[in-house]
This record gives sequence, structure tokens and C-alpha cells, in this order.
Amino acid sequence: DANTARDANTATDAVPVPETVAPKPAVKPQPEPKPILYADLPLEERFSKLIDLRVAKIIRIERHPKADKLYIETLDDGSGTERVIVSGLVPFYTEEELLGRHIVLVNNLKPARLRGVESKGMLLAASVSGESGKEMVEVLDAAWAAPGTRVVLEGQDPSIPTDPEIDVDAFFSVPMHAEANRAKVGNLALTAEGKALGTVSVREGEIG
Repeated sequence: DANTARDANTATDAVPVPETVAPKPAVKPQPEPKPILYADLPLEERFSKLIDLRVAKIIRIERHPKADKLYIETLDDGSGTERVIVSGLVPFYTEEELLGRHIVLVNNLKPARLRGVESKGMLLAASVSGESGKEMVEVLDAAWAAPGTRVVLEGQDPSIPTDPEIDVDAFFSVPMHAEANRAKVGNLALTAEGKALGTVSVREGEIG
């Protein structure tokens, strides 16, 4: 009928409404990577300038109250003042296995709060994935060296000063590894009082 015809004409003449397109989310600019300190130097020289490693003795240890995998360790670092660090070793060691150990401490690492506890440094451990895919972790040990002993590369003068404080990025810019049961930076072994640091269970792996 006429009304139906008019409705049809009206529908045909109607201007199509464009679909609403959702605005694209803003892309956050990626932060520029930090420059590597002393990048022009060989790895071993970069270690000597950046990283201050010391022997420290674990004199107390407890589970972190807010984290299942963390220990809070109190250290004798040879300075005369007790020092606290936090480490994720609960899956790998009991308190009894760690208490009294002479570990290797990253002495000049910038303090960081880990689940509410300030960690003033970090201990070194070698790690590797086993045949089953399960991670193996071995804490570096220097049982023969007194707390406060400087850990250096073979042939390095222990009195050479390092940067007073480094962040975690600067630390990991100098990779360390276990090779044939020796802790190394590049081709040189880490030593304490002239004796090379070794590993037992982790023959080849990363150290950090």
C-alpha cells in the first residue's frame, strides 16, 4: 500500500550511520636500556672496576614471614656490624645446611627491600637445570677464608677499589659462570686468599 511504499522509500533514502571505532590504546614508550658501565673494557677488567665481593659468615637464619621461598640471613661480613640479606634458597637448602657457612657476598650491591625486609647485598650461587628439568642450586663456599676477605680474580690486587655502589643491572652486566667446577669471570677464576672458588654439584652453570 501507499504507507508501505513511503516507508520503503524512507528506508532506502536513509543516510547510513558509520560504525563507532574504539580508540586504540596509547602505546607506552619503552624505556631506553641503561648503558653498560665500562663497556669498552674486557669482561675481567669490568669486573675488577665494578664488583666488590667479600666472604661473609651466616650467623643467624630464619624463614621470611611473608614469603615461602625466602630466607633472612644475618651475616658477619668482617666489618664489626651485623648485616642482613634475603635469599631465595628455601627450595634448595635447610636452615641447618646454611648456618655457619662462609658465603660470597656482593658487598657493594645497592640495598633492596624484598617483601618488606631490606637486603643489603646478595650471596652468590651456581645454578643449572638437571636432566629432569629441575633446577640445581649450589651456594658458593669459601670455608677457609675469614669474613671480610676480598674475593678477586686470579692475579688481581685485592686493594684495587671498586665503584662504591652498583645496581642489579650493573651486577648482571658482568656474567659469572661455573666451568669444570671452578667459579669464573671470563677466563679467570674467582679466588679468596689465593685459593680458587669451586663447586661440587654444579659442574657447569651460571652464577648469580
